Amino acid sequence: MFRVARQILRFRGLLATLTSRELKARYRGSVLGFLWSLANPLLLLAIYTFVFSVIFKPRISGLEPYALFVVSGLFPGSGSPPRRSRGRCRWSPTRA
Repeated sequence: MFRVARQILRFRGLLATLTSRELKARYRGSVLGFLWSLANPLLLLAIYTFVFSVIFKPRISGLEPYALFVVSGLFPGSGSPPRRSRGRCRWSPTRA
């Protein structure tokens, strides 16, 4: 475990360069750029919390931290589908 941490520290410049290049390539055509990856889940959180806490009031008590439940599923899942599809494309055979 310490060996991996040392390697990350040793190659932190390379890791930062590759990460920034990936983010720039992903959000090149977007108006908001990288901020969109944070704004999208936050907007969904606000909408879901309003709809399911104000409009459809919960009948069961104890569901007050609804926003916490939503954010625990939204943020980890917000980046998963693009990663899965991109990984599938990289390993699929090319046809000429």
